Amino acid sequence: MNKLVALGLVASLLFACSSSSPDAAPGACPVAQTSTQTVTFHLKAGASGSFLVTQGSYCEPFSIAQGGTKLGLSLPFNCFCECAGLQRSAVVAGTTGDTTLTWDATSMTYCDEVKDCQGIGGSPPGRTSTYRHAIPIRAKSGHYVATFRLESAPPTQCTAGPDPKTFLCSTMGNPPLIPPSGGEVCPASKTVDVAFDLPASGNADVDVQLP
Repeated sequence: MNKLVALGLVASLLFACSSSSPDAAPGACPVAQTSTQTVTFHLKAGASGSFLVTQGSYCEPFSIAQGGTKLGLSLPFNCFCECAGLQRSAVVAGTTGDTTLTWDATSMTYCDEVKDCQGIGGSPPGRTSTYRHAIPIRAKSGHYVATFRLESAPPTQCTAGPDPKTFLCSTMGNPPLIPPSGGEVCPASKTVDVAFDLPASGNADVDVQLP
């Protein structure tokens, strides 16, 4: 068995054993809902010059929770039948200056679809794999908490661009993961929480003071 097929089998087993959202039984996905709101976080840099994660690869730069339950914001690394290769959850961009980040006021419901693997990567007849879908559902109005990811200083794998406060980061050296769970948040040593209210309609602006 070649390495890619073996990795596909591992990921297939992991996905097949994972549970779907209670809103959607395996194989039965709800109808996607278009976002009608935007929450804009206005992040103000602090005197310490902390590095704020603004973008990740296979991870989110911030999380949103309601009542202590974290919302799924994206589809994690999906691997079925045959994996394209090892994937890594890593920070790819950040800043030490003022910036804005947005949330489209949706959360993901996950549901699974069983796919036939015959003919893919030398798979034998009868082998199946579970593929995960992420369906956006509008978030309900109410009280939420956003958690942002920080480091005391820009990580060593990050390099400043033309703007000396904006950094791009290499993903080399990060441990591979096959696959991460839904709602994976980018790695960081510090966090900042901010509470806010999502209105029943209309957009929201939230000011965030960083340390």
